[in-house]
Amino acid sequence: MPRVALPLILVLTLGGCDRLSALNPLNLLDRAPPAPVAGGPREPLVPQAGAQAADPRQPIAQLTALRLEPSATGAILHATGVAASQGWYDAELKPVLTQGGARVYRFVAAAPTASTPVGSPETRRIETALTLNGRELAGLRQITVEGLNQSLSITR
Repeated sequence: MPRVALPLILVLTLGGCDRLSALNPLNLLDRAPPAPVAGGPREPLVPQAGAQAADPRQPIAQLTALRLEPSATGAILHATGVAASQGWYDAELKPVLTQGGARVYRFVAAAPTASTPVGSPETRRIETALTLNGRELAGLRQITVEGLNQSLSITR
């Protein structure tokens, strides 16, 4: 019995110390929910002069969640949205603008090549994440992610 009990106690104790764990008291601070930001439809991304071909991906139809989780090297920005129909893929948070202490990303995804059913929102849910290192986070006070018809923001 002692052979099993000691490792079990050790695993359970260390699990609570994880930096991303909900049990970590440091994660209780700075947990404001994302605030919706008013805005109209967004234009597709257009490359700057001399850039490679335009990105064929389109903004996600609806943003549903945005969160920033601390990591060992900085933070991970997670975004969740609902696509217009089933089958969307290759989601990414594309940088759009960095100005002062604010950064804006656009949540884009590739549309299916064939016609697909709309389906329920659960079957159209798509998620993506982006790693931000400590240098990128320095001085950053607000992060905004844009979809097709809305935006969500996190204030640090």
